[in-house]
Amino acid sequence: MCIHVGELAEKLDKSLSDWTPRTLHRTFVEQGCAVVRNAIPANRLDDVKAATVIAFQGRKEWLDTRRAKARAQDPHVYDQDIRRVTDGNLSGFELVDVPLLKDFLSYVYEGQNWREHSVAARRIQGTELDEEYQKPLELHLDCQIHGFNFTVNFWIPFEECGVDAPSLQLVPIGSQATRKFSGYNSTKFREAVCYYGHFPKEALNIDAIVKAFGPNCFFHPIMRPGDVIVSSNWIIHGSYRTPQMRSGRTSVEVRFIGDQLEHAAAARDQFCAERDAAIAARDAAIAARDQFCAERDAAIAARDQFCAERDAAIAAVDAIKASSSWRITGPIRRVAGAIRSLE
Repeated sequence: MCIHVGELAEKLDKSLSDWTPRTLHRTFVEQGCAVVRNAIPANRLDDVKAATVIAFQGRKEWLDTRRAKARAQDPHVYDQDIRRVTDGNLSGFELVDVPLLKDFLSYVYEGQNWREHSVAARRIQGTELDEEYQKPLELHLDCQIHGFNFTVNFWIPFEECGVDAPSLQLVPIGSQATRKFSGYNSTKFREAVCYYGHFPKEALNIDAIVKAFGPNCFFHPIMRPGDVIVSSNWIIHGSYRTPQMRSGRTSVEVRFIGDQLEHAAAARDQFCAERDAAIAARDAAIAARDQFCAERDAAIAARDQFCAERDAAIAAVDAIKASSSWRITGPIRRVAGAIRSLE
């Protein structure tokens, strides 16, 4: 399956007013991701960004009192940090309190329970390598870290990225195709951190990805404050940085999670496929039964015809024996036999 993101751009990347909950959901199901431009209210984004900056600074001061090793352990700011620095007046989940996105979530999780999962802000290094920022992330699946139940991820940058600062790159295929390609096994079959033990070691090797989906399969849109990338824990993605991207980038990820491995559309499709297979098997069994009955009835009809013909023959013989001609010809035969004996 060769992918050319240039041909998909118009389908994947639209402004808030050009999406509806259903079209966003359909694109998300088919391609695994979408970009919604100007979706996040500017004042809300600014408030969360300011709280995140304070939380990062507070985290640095806290880590400065610990051993150097501790500084690399967790480079994120979480929703509890945002709530703490705002005295509980602000949450990162408020970023996506947008009618389009809320209605979209209801389609994704139709028929199952779902809830808020997490908010995590991170800073990715540009080529100037700010030591407080993370190194660019390699290609991965979020489910390798967070688990397998279906998660919707809203990726929101706090500044423009994709030209002078690192952005995000994704392989835009649906979650089921991604799961198949990744070699996921519900049973852990090797020792590894988090949930990586459910996947082959080289599952997301870039050469294998290019071989499977072509050299133009990576979608890395230029993003601006207010834009959001909608994706899931079942999409191949990672940081996108070129040598020209000198500045670092800060972004936040807002996640929601359901209680099943699949999103509603995939679960429904799987149910329908299994239902249709069961119906087809039932119909095949009925057809086989009907053929058996037809063959049995044909055999019974042939037997009945044979019996009828036999009975008719017996009746004809009995009729001849009972007729007068049978009684007359009997004595004549005896006389003829006596004459022959005298000759």
